[in-house]
Amino acid sequence: MSKLSKDVKALNSYFTGNVGELSVNLIYQKNNIVCTPLGTSDFGEDLLCDIFSISKDNKASIRTQFSFRTQVKTTEDIKKKGYISRTAKGLSISLPTDLLKIWDQSYYPVVLVIWEKSSNTGYWCFPTDQIESSNLENETLSISVELSNTFGSNGIQRIREQVESYYNNMYKIDKARYQCNIYPVWMPKYRLFTSMETHEIFPDNNAKAKVVCHMADMLPAFLSSYHNCNLGSFISGIEYSNKVQSLEQFWTEVNDFIAGIRLTLPDNEWISYIISPVELISEIDDRKISNLTDWSCFSVIGNNIISDFDYTYNLNFNYTYSEKVRATSDEQEFFVHSSGDFAVEVFSTGFSFFTRKADFQLMDTLHSKSFCIIDISKCNPVEIDAVADWCNENNYRFIELADDKDKIVISHMFFEAGSFGTFLPGTTTWNEWDALNFDSEEFFNKLPHGTPVDLIEKQRIFNKYFLHNEQISDLCLLRYSQALYSEALCHNDRLVRFITYIEPININEYDEDFKVAEQNLKDICKYFKLYYDPYEDIADVILEVQPLLTQSTQESISKVENIYHNLIKSLVEDRERRKNMAYYVKYRLDRWLPENLVCKD
Repeated sequence: MSKLSKDVKALNSYFTGNVGELSVNLIYQKNNIVCTPLGTSDFGEDLLCDIFSISKDNKASIRTQFSFRTQVKTTEDIKKKGYISRTAKGLSISLPTDLLKIWDQSYYPVVLVIWEKSSNTGYWCFPTDQIESSNLENETLSISVELSNTFGSNGIQRIREQVESYYNNMYKIDKARYQCNIYPVWMPKYRLFTSMETHEIFPDNNAKAKVVCHMADMLPAFLSSYHNCNLGSFISGIEYSNKVQSLEQFWTEVNDFIAGIRLTLPDNEWISYIISPVELISEIDDRKISNLTDWSCFSVIGNNIISDFDYTYNLNFNYTYSEKVRATSDEQEFFVHSSGDFAVEVFSTGFSFFTRKADFQLMDTLHSKSFCIIDISKCNPVEIDAVADWCNENNYRFIELADDKDKIVISHMFFEAGSFGTFLPGTTTWNEWDALNFDSEEFFNKLPHGTPVDLIEKQRIFNKYFLHNEQISDLCLLRYSQALYSEALCHNDRLVRFITYIEPININEYDEDFKVAEQNLKDICKYFKLYYDPYEDIADVILEVQPLLTQSTQESISKVENIYHNLIKSLVEDRERRKNMAYYVKYRLDRWLPENLVCKD
């Protein structure tokens, strides 16, 4: 052995401390508190904890700004003598007063958890509740922890309430109100509501809500990229505000408000609601005190309100997220099944972050719907004047071209050239937009004189006179890491791909196994594709499933995972059986057949 090598040793206390911290972290996670270990940046706290607010149906979590920190002290056995001692009231631990001073002056609350490894049990308290200025003169201070404060679901609910109360006192919520903006979107076409449409769904008798308009440039890029036919790039929404006792209660009110909006929609259409961060607004001067949550997105599908991101990507505890990074091909994001036999990939259709442009798809439609180019080379001056008068009577624009005297443009009143492209037509509803078409035969038949130019000529003139630099791009499949929590997602166009790797097989020999699986899938799944993809030394067995609009991704997976898993197990078991049989036959032949035996016809 090289003399440069040496043993690496760790004290038992290192492992004991890690067990306690990991146990506390796991219990927090199960109660919708996400923890970030502070690791080497440990200055008296072990975990940075963020509280997530739970939706009314407990199916979605919204991140709040209510953060706190946790210090974990772990012991093997509380009954044994050590730095944690038993008292008549519970437990006692001695902490440095310098650390307690820092906690007392911090902008976040700190929870102390004592974890007993032998019983897998924890106890908690807020140490700063026991601090008085007079008892910080010594170097240490004894902190008491009651045994009734067990660290479990009930205890964490009390911690949540006390943390929120801490921030309520800091922000003086008794003199403030909660407020958020709700932006409705027609889906799956990503059409932002026009101002008129927003007014139509707004209940007049609700004093807590009012219609508002905001500049698209002042909102997140993903929201201002959705299709908008409001004049001036304004995005309309509903401002909802109320003075309530807790953030949970406010979210319940917002949930009920959305559920109360009733719209008649065609099949396979739904409404998404993009919700801005919940703000705390001072009732004294209408000043924003703080944001309490992040952006979020909910949809109403049928009679159910769902969280878009959770509806698509939240799987049960049988699946663990894993990212596969390759040097020469695309990365893959897997949810690995607990059996280890297979994994699933989950995709949702939406806008790619890298190709996102404001109104880029709608801009392309403008070419054919909101203007046309007319050839007037065979018209006399009187006929040209008649065309101009006809445009004026019908509230259309009559545009003369500087260098093409024999061509004119007839357009929507609000269609115009600009340094950033073209204005969208000023329609008040999407139904009006759908009816808009200046490039239809019906429109040309109304023209008193002139004929439309062909498509090539129209494109030439458009590129020459109208600045149009938008890159046209379609919706694409988004992976887990590409989709934002606050984006509206196309739930009617999701894809779930089950995948596993096996040794290559002669697919013809296993045809019956695939037929059985396909028949079982047909009974419960409307859209699926099951196939075998062989390579040189490995093969993929892939099942692609498209969930129904009314079916969460997890619900879809739960219906088919056993069928797929049974197919994989049968393929592997049958392959091993065939392989063993081949070895057995070869063994018997090698052992019992005489060397000089010759088989004759």
